[in-house]
Amino acid sequence: MRESEAMFRSLFNNNLDAVFLTIPDGRILAANSAACSIFGMSEEEIISLGRKGLLDPHESKHHAALEEREKEGRFAGVKLYHIRKNGQRFPAEVDSFILPDDPQRSFVIPRDISERTHAEEMLRARELELGEAQRLAHIGSWHWVAQTDSITGTDELLKIYGFDPLTQTIPNFKDQRGLWYSPEEWNRLDAAAQESARTGKGAVLEEQALHNGQRIWIQARSEVVYDTEGKFIGMRGTVQDITERKRIEEELRQRAEELERLLETVPVAVWVAHDPHSLTITGNRMANEFYGIKAGEKVSATTQPESSRFFAPDG
Repeated sequence: MRESEAMFRSLFNNNLDAVFLTIPDGRILAANSAACSIFGMSEEEIISLGRKGLLDPHESKHHAALEEREKEGRFAGVKLYHIRKNGQRFPAEVDSFILPDDPQRSFVIPRDISERTHAEEMLRARELELGEAQRLAHIGSWHWVAQTDSITGTDELLKIYGFDPLTQTIPNFKDQRGLWYSPEEWNRLDAAAQESARTGKGAVLEEQALHNGQRIWIQARSEVVYDTEGKFIGMRGTVQDITERKRIEEELRQRAEELERLLETVPVAVWVAHDPHSLTITGNRMANEFYGIKAGEKVSATTQPESSRFFAPDG
């Protein structure tokens, strides 16, 4: 009996995890050295404070955890906030179980997860920043796994195609045919993906896509992903909604055509300088006829080998 007690005490004291021996009313009977280290207290101080003195006074989840332990005999992985001796609040992932041969006693094992929680918070903050940046730029990112033909991506990717991130998921690439892209455009994307898988080179494509059935313009960028052994396993990339840019480009093109038609019909010679120093000058039909040059031929205010010189610099 004494040998068994000594072994129990040795395992208790030398456990790398913090361990409390407690009774149901919240009193702590013993605390090992790891527990003393986490809380910055002596075993006597921990025993005198008990469960209530170690928990954050605003922590409310421990009631449900205790009810679960009473019903099931244990609880595991419950995140509870505690207070160190210096007043610092910290999160701990807590396991607890009632001793099978002594229902009046239980072990409580709190693991300090401050660093993990901080890393998770930093990751969430970065994800929020990324989401905001993608929203402002209308860019969504994606990752395609070739073996399963499954795609994961950001909320903005779904929004580009008119999907609700809260209720809808990204269809696999084959199912995007006719849903996110017309068959012709999907075929072009598929051919580009196969070419990238063959050559290992990424691609940049501008294609029309479908947003709730309405045509939009996107720019898709991709790169090939390999495993540690150099085997092709998928692709990743971004999709940007460039519909507004395309609309502006089309408006500029139409205006340029209208201006060109206007210049060709006015009954006067018109010259247009294409740079601040008049190194390249073109004229309308009347100007070309006046100087006897061919349509589209360049003229210059300087002696350029490829241009005819019809204008002299000032002076």
